[in-house]
Amino acid sequence: MEAVAERPLVKPRESCAAADPERVPRAEVDLGNVWSRSMSLSAPWRYALVVPVLAAGVVDGEPLQAPAAPPRIALAKAAPVGIDGKPLSLTFADQDRCLVLIFLSPECPISKSLIPALKAIATEYRDRGVRLVGVYPACETDAKSLVEHAREYQIGFSLGRDIDGTLAQVLDAQTTPEAFVIDARGRVRYRGRIDDTYARRGFRKETAARPDLRLALDAVLAGKEVTPARTKAVGCPIPRPRARQSDSQVTYARQVSRILQEHCQDCHRPGQIPRSP
Repeated sequence: MEAVAERPLVKPRESCAAADPERVPRAEVDLGNVWSRSMSLSAPWRYALVVPVLAAGVVDGEPLQAPAAPPRIALAKAAPVGIDGKPLSLTFADQDRCLVLIFLSPECPISKSLIPALKAIATEYRDRGVRLVGVYPACETDAKSLVEHAREYQIGFSLGRDIDGTLAQVLDAQTTPEAFVIDARGRVRYRGRIDDTYARRGFRKETAARPDLRLALDAVLAGKEVTPARTKAVGCPIPRPRARQSDSQVTYARQVSRILQEHCQDCHRPGQIPRSP
């Protein structure tokens, strides 16, 4: 009888190296082969062979990885100021299960067009422990115009001003409108668009086919993972406040000459005696 060559338990992954020359070939464990060979062994020896392979967390040559945990954020020092000038708390009350931060703009057409959808979400999810807070970026700091904007669109949920841009920086907010769903543990469970009304700027659907923010809230309230956890928000970019450039170098042209001109030039002139005070 012709001998049948045995399959190796571990074989190199040459296909990966061929596809990517920069990648070092890894060993691939043939679990099916390991298990079939273990069947000829008694139970103690079988598990002694198989369990270490599984414990190593290797399947098809790739380590088993847990899904990335949602990022946690610290909102205490990034809370905006209410449009009424009073501090606006972002801490969770006993009945709160989700906090939704929506970056808005009174000048962005897309942001203004989606306010009715946000008002409906705020009303429908309020009794389920969801609190909406609208956030105006640092560039929208005219309190009077923001109050008029809230009155014109009859916005009933809380509104605040991110005066120095701290909240936008903490969340890495890029667009108005852009939503952030945060759970009671301070984890960002979803960020992105409210729905798919706008596939891109200038192209609007008559009716949204996917209510992304609603789906995210339903998943969080049901104790499930949000999929997808991030979508691309379409709207107007959020400008970052310009940081003041500090220059500690003292020069004659910038500082000294101005002091001399202001305090000395009237009296001290070339070839002349200074006037007496």
